[in-house]
Amino acid sequence: DLTVTVEPGVVTKDLQDEVAKHKLFYPPDPGSAGFSTIGGNVAECSGGATGMKYGVTRDYVLALEIVLPDGSIINTGRKTLKSVAGYDLTRFFVGSEGTLGVYTKITLKLLPMPEKLGTIVSYFADFHDALNTSDSIQIKNRILPRSLEFMDTACIISLKEGAKVAIPEGAKSLLLIDVDGNEKSVTNTIAKIEDICEENNALKSEVAKTAEEREILWEMIRSVSPALFKIGTMKFNDDFCVPRSKVRVALEKIYELSKAASVKVAAFGHIGDGHINLNVMYDDGSDKEHLVHAFIREVLKEVVSIGGTITSEHGVGHTKVEYVKLELTAQEIELMRELKKLFDPKGIMNPGKIFV
Repeated sequence: DLTVTVEPGVVTKDLQDEVAKHKLFYPPDPGSAGFSTIGGNVAECSGGATGMKYGVTRDYVLALEIVLPDGSIINTGRKTLKSVAGYDLTRFFVGSEGTLGVYTKITLKLLPMPEKLGTIVSYFADFHDALNTSDSIQIKNRILPRSLEFMDTACIISLKEGAKVAIPEGAKSLLLIDVDGNEKSVTNTIAKIEDICEENNALKSEVAKTAEEREILWEMIRSVSPALFKIGTMKFNDDFCVPRSKVRVALEKIYELSKAASVKVAAFGHIGDGHINLNVMYDDGSDKEHLVHAFIREVLKEVVSIGGTITSEHGVGHTKVEYVKLELTAQEIELMRELKKLFDPKGIMNPGKIFV
């Protein structure tokens, strides 16, 4: 049936490796795949690098076994790809951040494993050139990569020391792009993307020739978050998503606001689907913390004003409770509170999260 049923503690990478033995593919691939669990991914509706082509966790959850706060057990969804018998409770529970019930079984959809995977990294002297390249790949040339990752100047500075790849001098942004499919299509598409990068003033492009070379490139992406502590001892890690046509507007506004607020920022993420991880760096013991929160509020106001969302993968939790009203109306929040009370009248499930 191209499905797998797991308990919530299964680690994402372990699941991906296991189904790969059967030439099957579980696409959602958060940066934390090596340690994040499927239960956590479902609770947060995690996305990841493959989201632009394959979607996010909610697109793969077919059915759930859930223990409700009163101890009763319900089963939502089916192992079928189609089901419209009543409300879609499965989707309702995905992304609920543990506030409604406990998942005990999770049934996921699988896909056939693509025949071939190709990877190319390109470096640019200006982030506008990187964004022009991204637009040209997706819009002008109608290419849908498996992944399209971006990193800005602060990220590259943090990674240069000890990097296993030769980052060219003058590089201030990069794109890491994956393409999958059959042998011929991947070869042709990678060659086309290499041409597009050159047309948009790439300083250097490099195609991974082996699985090991590809892994080194992706390890650079995965290691950027801890590497940022080289430019600050404290970090506020934020994520948001904007319509793909608004990525440039969002980044320009971020850099403008950061200069006005005198804070250090680093941006990276899955810009192929409009997702940006924004890290605000400052030093422990400094008086910057209040400036950081004021800066984040201004950024998120801008994000919502251009049709974006205050959180795309990481959830609300405690940290973003104060920003929820930037995106949701009072009526929408009250409806959610009433639904929470219906499932959890005593408020014992992950209290204080999402909204209070």
